[in-house]
Amino acid sequence: TYESHGCTAVTTKDKRAIVCPICGDSIKLPEGMDPNVIWQAHSRNGRCNAEKLQAKKRKCPVQGCKDKLTTSGSIVCAKCKVRVCMKHRYVEAHQCGTLKPTPLPDGQWECSQCTLLNPSASASCGACRAAKPSEGGGCVVQ
Repeated sequence: TYESHGCTAVTTKDKRAIVCPICGDSIKLPEGMDPNVIWQAHSRNGRCNAEKLQAKKRKCPVQGCKDKLTTSGSIVCAKCKVRVCMKHRYVEAHQCGTLKPTPLPDGQWECSQCTLLNPSASASCGACRAAKPSEGGGCVVQ
């Protein structure tokens, strides 16, 4: 770390950001500023939009398939528990048991209501407002 070797440039090197729970953008967090104030200013600037986060939906894990896993366009296989697109919903179509679920990006959780990927810091889904799932359960609509 900068502190461990007595670096004099510590204030010029320290760059922090917060991730917006609505649009997923990284927001620069100036030193000494309250993250809540920075986020409120960001959310009111007109560029913060939940549609940006929608664009980050996962794709079908079947090799070569580029379909997005939307609420109405995907299904979780009852046998292997992998979410696939509707084209690959049948066991024979997605090599059931051999596919690995598409891993979630670090720091995100998937809403079981609408499949949107949300930042782990957000307590509810940015699209449908469903609550973040607990360890053992799914989303609950508020």
